[in-house]
Amino acid sequence: MQQVTPDDRLGMTIFFAVILHAIVILGITFTALNDKSSGKSPPLEITLVHSKSEQAPVKEDYLAQENQIGGGNTKSKLRPTSPTAKPFTAPVPDRAEAFRPAMQSTPRKQQLIKNTLTTKRTSYDINTREKEKNQQIEKRRLPNARELFSSSMEVASLNAEMNERQQMHSSNLRSKRIAANTREYKYASYMEAWRAKVERIGNINYPEAAKQRNLTGNLLMDVVLNDNGSVNNIAILRSSGNKVLDDAAIRIVRLAAPYAPFPENIRKDVDVLVISRTWQFLNNNRLRSR
Repeated sequence: MQQVTPDDRLGMTIFFAVILHAIVILGITFTALNDKSSGKSPPLEITLVHSKSEQAPVKEDYLAQENQIGGGNTKSKLRPTSPTAKPFTAPVPDRAEAFRPAMQSTPRKQQLIKNTLTTKRTSYDINTREKEKNQQIEKRRLPNARELFSSSMEVASLNAEMNERQQMHSSNLRSKRIAANTREYKYASYMEAWRAKVERIGNINYPEAAKQRNLTGNLLMDVVLNDNGSVNNIAILRSSGNKVLDDAAIRIVRLAAPYAPFPENIRKDVDVLVISRTWQFLNNNRLRSR
């Protein structure tokens, strides 16, 4: 008997290994398993419905989450579908409603408005108090030179008129006051002649200071004449506010004296005439009495 050597065993081992690999590679095939052989359940199709029936259908056509007996207007089977949704139409907001939130005052806006009104009221109160204070200061203010002069002239004219009346009363003189609106002929005629002479003399002797300084103004003056045409008294009842013009009027009256004696029809009724006229110093260096 021949003895098995190690080389023989190696060769046999390689041979069987090749045979085994050939069987594995060439003899084994893979086939896909069907659903039944896989042992898994097929998927369920469930239809969602929008209505529900208390009674279950005898034979179901579809699986759903609720019982529902079929209905509709078609004979063929149709899978239930969701009803078509109507397009959403947003309501058109009213303009007033749209802007109302913007117009509504928030607490912050209300506070701002309140602060603004308070500020304006405070400012108004301050201005009012300041104005009243200034008025009080104005009342307490010392008069200026012109005001003092006007006041003194008014006082002097009142004193002169009172003295004139007192003198005529004490001497029992008959007097007649005439003015520009006197309509009685005998007095109006005499006064017109007196006015013409006063204006003529006044324009010839117009005050130089008034010319140089271009002074203008009006004054009211009483001239008391005796029956022989002489000047009895002169009184300024309302000053022009300028001493130059007041003094010039008095000077012109004295320059134009004596005046015409009273005519007989006046002399038999009065002893003195009080001529009250307004004197105007105009801007063209002209004197006018009216």
